[in-house]
Amino acid sequence: MAERARRSSNGSYLTSPGVAYALTTVRDRMDMIAQADWAADLEWGEVVRIAQFFDACTVKAGTVVFREGDREAYMCLLIKGRVEVRKRTNARTEKVISVIDRGKTFGEMSLIDGEPRSATVLATEDSTVLVLTKHNFARLTEECPRLVLRMVLRMYRQLSQRLRTMNFALVEHLDP
Repeated sequence: MAERARRSSNGSYLTSPGVAYALTTVRDRMDMIAQADWAADLEWGEVVRIAQFFDACTVKAGTVVFREGDREAYMCLLIKGRVEVRKRTNARTEKVISVIDRGKTFGEMSLIDGEPRSATVLATEDSTVLVLTKHNFARLTEECPRLVLRMVLRMYRQLSQRLRTMNFALVEHLDP
């Protein structure tokens, strides 16, 4: 993939030195989306449509994708690699609370609630992500509301699974 400027033409916010926007075709992005578990509920025509709204990025290992407290709203679909979700403690250290593997999304909460990032995400391997900005999410919502509803339901299911996992971990931690 040929690289282009760090800030995409449609307002993406990934500007860390370890991030490079990749010049890809819609077909490239369709293929990336199709191989992700996240797209299992989508029909091919829907994959074709949403591929037009994502940007592809490469992220070097050790790069922070976003930090806890950041306000930029975008969601990432991890195509290749692995990232850690880290949360700051009261002692000002970071603890790994989750590891995300290929085919999963992260950062979707910012698209849903508009609040600052609740955690930091760090690439632990060289990774490829597809980025959906708040701007493009709004455009997609206007142009394809039924498709967005399906996407949001998928996001909610994934967030629900994560919450259940965290609830189990919390109970195990609290149980003497």
